[in-house]
Amino acid sequence: MRFGFVRKLPVALLLLFSTAFGNYANAAIVSQERPAPHILTTIYAPPFAIEPEEEGDSPSGFIYDLVAIAFAELQFDVKSQFYPLARALKKYRDGEGEVSIVSTNMLSPSDRVLTVDWVCSLPIFYVPTYLYENRERLPETRTDGFDHLQGYEVLISESVMNAMGPRLPDSVEYQVMSDPNKLAKMFWYERAYAFVSTDYLVDNFLSENPIDFQYSRRLIGHVPVEICIHRRVPNAEETIAQFNVIWNRLYRDRDQDPVRSILRKYDAKKRWNLSNNSR
Repeated sequence: MRFGFVRKLPVALLLLFSTAFGNYANAAIVSQERPAPHILTTIYAPPFAIEPEEEGDSPSGFIYDLVAIAFAELQFDVKSQFYPLARALKKYRDGEGEVSIVSTNMLSPSDRVLTVDWVCSLPIFYVPTYLYENRERLPETRTDGFDHLQGYEVLISESVMNAMGPRLPDSVEYQVMSDPNKLAKMFWYERAYAFVSTDYLVDNFLSENPIDFQYSRRLIGHVPVEICIHRRVPNAEETIAQFNVIWNRLYRDRDQDPVRSILRKYDAKKRWNLSNNSR
């Protein structure tokens, strides 16, 4: 008989086959029912967020690790994609991805209307913004503001100009540039007079290329950074509200593990602040 061999199989073996195929079918159903992870877009910005060197490895960075804790508590699965700052902001403007670590202040005023498509958290940290000055090319007399820079060209990244522009004096001439790394290179190689940038955008370059002339760095403000979820994600507003509660609790308990261990790992205790007055 065509299927007669089945009747001759031992009962135990038949049970093994049925169990194996039953488990396989159940696993297939579970894998189909499990939703795909939400795409998280962010920028490569050590020590805040560090792209893995090898494909398949987990991202890291103290903000990224803390965000991962908060999302895990929310059972909100994410898969990260890293981009340079300009591309990350474009992804945000274009509504690509579903979750973003972004500073909405760095968007141009015309682009900020697009934030209606996103639900954003309270600031998850503030990035310090500095004025870097070439002391060998500028007058020795300095002011607390920018008056001593009148008549000199100051380089500034486009994203920082969007964030800090209203607080910068009109009397100073600015050259706005889209690439923050180019600012540091022009400061180093071309001995530019001064430039304004957030520290994490240029510190890596300056640490790898020590400047051989005298310069100063002065804090002039802070740029807030948020977690934003696109409104097409179900329960986006509720998720952000719960995220805010968890994030404030993590900050409150920053002297306890696991937060304490993360901050120690990246030597970042002084860098994580929820106040724009922190130095």
